[in-house]
Amino acid sequence: MSNKTIADETARARKILARNAAWRFSSSNMKKMELQIATDPKLGEYAILCLVGPFGAQQYTICHPVGITDLSDDDWVLIPTGEIPVTLSRRQDPNREEINKQRSVMRISELVEKGLLCSKKTESSFLVYYPSDMVVPRSAHLNEANTRKKAELRRLKLELSNLEKGDAARKQVLNSEIQRCADILQFLPESVRAEEIKVRRFLNDPKVEERIANKHPYLHRTMVGPFGDQPQRAITGARGFPLADVIGAMNKSFFSMDLSSALGVDLPKKSKVRRTRPLQGRVKRKDQEKSTNSSLAP
Repeated sequence: MSNKTIADETARARKILARNAAWRFSSSNMKKMELQIATDPKLGEYAILCLVGPFGAQQYTICHPVGITDLSDDDWVLIPTGEIPVTLSRRQDPNREEINKQRSVMRISELVEKGLLCSKKTESSFLVYYPSDMVVPRSAHLNEANTRKKAELRRLKLELSNLEKGDAARKQVLNSEIQRCADILQFLPESVRAEEIKVRRFLNDPKVEERIANKHPYLHRTMVGPFGDQPQRAITGARGFPLADVIGAMNKSFFSMDLSSALGVDLPKKSKVRRTRPLQGRVKRKDQEKSTNSSLAP
């Protein structure tokens, strides 16, 4: 085959590829695409973005961040629709229970170091006590107080349900008692109640909780990508907007999309244009100077 023949065949192929061909969707194709949409209720509000090209159709889901991320709940992210099921499976931290145990141990250790609690360690157990009561463990006091609280709440709620509609004063008293019984502190023995208040005051200190959280942090993040190693990224500027507004903004942005950085294209730098005065203006100014000089001449 001659070089001329090869050149002609290449030119003809380019003309064929350059033809404008409209993509058509049949009802069967649309139904097939809908089967790929993740409808899990845990996903929340979402929309599907479909890109159709010579290599087939690709679907992306616009939704709020899934699982545990460093993003805001009001952000919007773009995730390939085929990755939605596996992304939802990574929503929870598999190590959270173990980390909570480590945090609890650290809290008890600091309380013992501060003298707010005392501990006894045996071969089979590790028990914590109030300093004023080294016989009954703190956990036993708390469990007993919780049992008494539940019994009292049952009694109050039963009386409230049997109360007649006209007795508004008694209803108000019962509601106040129910709110007061929400805390087990009042059901603890008076001998250890003050010590439990000191324990709570220490644990409620933000600095203490921050120190414990930094020592045993929650490191799990719900990742995306084929290998589950890419963080979810928010759509810039979409935080807090309704989904309909986000979709409308995306439609507008398609017309001014810049792919130069993603494709590695170096755009030419804009040359500085030197501003010059119009020639006509300069000629007129010179003529004015000549006329002025001639009029001043003797």
